[in-house]
Amino acid sequence: MKLDEIHKLNFFKVPGDYFDTLPGRIQERIRETEVRPVIIQPVISFKYLVPAAAFALALLVVVLVITEKKPTPVEMLSQVPTESLVSYLVASEISTEEFFENIDLSIIANDFFTEQDMEIDSLGVSIDEIERLLLDEFDIHGEYL
Repeated sequence: MKLDEIHKLNFFKVPGDYFDTLPGRIQERIRETEVRPVIIQPVISFKYLVPAAAFALALLVVVLVITEKKPTPVEMLSQVPTESLVSYLVASEISTEEFFENIDLSIIANDFFTEQDMEIDSLGVSIDEIERLLLDEFDIHGEYL
């Protein structure tokens, strides 16, 4: 049997005016559908906004604490009045020798000379002369120590 010999049976039947009325029916259905407004979703949801702001604030605090300039011991000591330091030394009954044993006098003495002067080590100044200079500068005499 050949394919041409098989009886062709059309199972699908279309009403006669179907294709003539099709464009009108489609347009009517389009008009009937409700037009919905387009809602633009925010890129970042509000539920993520609060945690993100808290994280940014915490990060800012950490950065500020880390980069905070902390005063050096010398800066802190310079804020203490001289009278308080002398009172402390008198109360602690420390001797002049004990006081100067723990101090690098070359660093202190360099503060008394201008930048044009040479370093204290190259000046040939003795420790006794530095001690006398410091005692005279701060008006500290034997009765305090």
